[in-house]
Amino acid sequence: MTPNYATLRPTIGIPSSLALPAGGIFGLHPALAPLKPYYDNGTFGVVTRRVSRAVCVATFQDEAELERAAPGSNARTGWLDRVLEVRGGGTAFQSVQLGSSMLPGQLIGPAPSMALSSVSDFSLNVWSGYQPAYSTALAAMHAGLAHPVASQAAITLAALDTTAQ
Repeated sequence: MTPNYATLRPTIGIPSSLALPAGGIFGLHPALAPLKPYYDNGTFGVVTRRVSRAVCVATFQDEAELERAAPGSNARTGWLDRVLEVRGGGTAFQSVQLGSSMLPGQLIGPAPSMALSSVSDFSLNVWSGYQPAYSTALAAMHAGLAHPVASQAAITLAALDTTAQ
């Protein structure tokens, strides 16, 4: 641990003697010991700092660039969404933002993802007595349509069935 780190992070730093060697001044936390073999063979890496070639005027622009992780491109989807797209398949629960109803930038894109304040609050915003008829009507209204809204409706209705159970 560098002296500056110890001074600036006195409550979270671990002694250098406990760190797992990771090259140069870097070390892995002992709790990451199961990942150390992957680090050693190059299949697991750590991003120690991020530097943008272009200086952004606002922090939110820099954050958006980081969440897209596609420097120099016109990509408008998040890096994690692109990973999920390549992976294929999955349900709405393959990727969930929990604790906020806003999807983070890295999940923005066509792969199914959900943002929930909490699982217990996930429902259609209708009186519970109307819930079955409303779900049936939504499914019928979107059945057989080749449209992104139709697929999102099917995904959402399936997710609602899952959380209801």
